[in-house]
Amino acid sequence: MPDATGGWDWDTLFKAIRAQGALSIIAHPRGLPNPAYFQQADGMEIYDMADTMRDQIVYAPRALLDFAFAYADYPEEFFIPLVERPNWNLVQWDSITKDRRFVGLAGNDAHQNLRIFGRQVDRYDLVFRALNMHVLAPSLTMEHLIAGMREGRCFAAFSLLADAAGFQFVARDRDTGELRALLGQELKMQEGLVFEVHSPIPGSLLLLRDGIPVQREEGRLLRHAVERSGVYRVEVSLKVVDRWRPWIFANPIYLRA
Repeated sequence: MPDATGGWDWDTLFKAIRAQGALSIIAHPRGLPNPAYFQQADGMEIYDMADTMRDQIVYAPRALLDFAFAYADYPEEFFIPLVERPNWNLVQWDSITKDRRFVGLAGNDAHQNLRIFGRQVDRYDLVFRALNMHVLAPSLTMEHLIAGMREGRCFAAFSLLADAAGFQFVARDRDTGELRALLGQELKMQEGLVFEVHSPIPGSLLLLRDGIPVQREEGRLLRHAVERSGVYRVEVSLKVVDRWRPWIFANPIYLRA
């Protein structure tokens, strides 16, 4: 929606998106021309496959050599170096969620338009398998999926490493085990709260408060007795050969004072 000068009328654009019941997600956040747009959007990309692919392949000589000699026989393994922690994006996301709910999504950014040495790098069949969003929803309707993403009932996972189905991040009552909140939900600080993280396979489970790590466990379960309010989110990593690779990025539970 261009304005009188031919540029984008961002205020009108955000209003039009909301009027349609849709979500406004900031893609490629590091290239955002005006940081104020973060305040008008519903969420942001915390990871973008195409951005990382271009950084790793186009600008890394080692990646180019691997691509030239190994990609034809081991295309999925070639994607593993793309599984990196998006540090800048996470810092930005954490700073915004301190003030308001702000959903974090990961984007495949699949265009199948990157060729090197005559070979297609970003094949659809690989890119769509490499990274997925998991949404907690009662059914696979557009309405329920958008509601799940809007409320942050979702997490990103690098399915290239493993299937993340079955991951859980919840808040429970310490004594009764009663469910108090799912990821994405907001809760008032109260006595006897415990955060639980369940991973479908063993990994490194990290709980962060306002972007700062507060507890790490290796295995399939992390339990944390809550003592302070804050914005709590979870990252899970898997060990690939001799290095921990990020696997899951979950939206926060907002524990307000």
